[in-house]
Amino acid sequence: ENATHVDMGAYSSASNDFYSFRYLQRNQKLILPTSNTRTFDGFVVYDVKLGSITSSYEIQHADSHDMRQGCWYEARMPARSLVFQSQLTTILSHSVVSTNLGSGIRNWNVSLDEGLNKTECREYFW
Repeated sequence: ENATHVDMGAYSSASNDFYSFRYLQRNQKLILPTSNTRTFDGFVVYDVKLGSITSSYEIQHADSHDMRQGCWYEARMPARSLVFQSQLTTILSHSVVSTNLGSGIRNWNVSLDEGLNKTECREYFW
């Protein structure tokens, strides 16, 4: 059986980078990077059960304001996720975010471009 989830204007690096997504069999969670060049760059965590896949929560790395108004370095981190002791750490583009895997509550966030010399700015997606 094939399933299709459509989010107009969105894409995922999982289509060509198989290290970018993660399925946690014990927790029945799918962690999928998702980007929309206008409104969202982050991950969506899905609950996977027999016969259903539902969105549990989103981990936002950048919103539309950040993407349009921010100052970004030209290098970007590829989408990656790690889980240690029920703490999910996601790495994407210009930030690292730690989230509680079960609740979706953010623990901390680090901008890799903090303190960037403003003369070196690039667009978020360039």
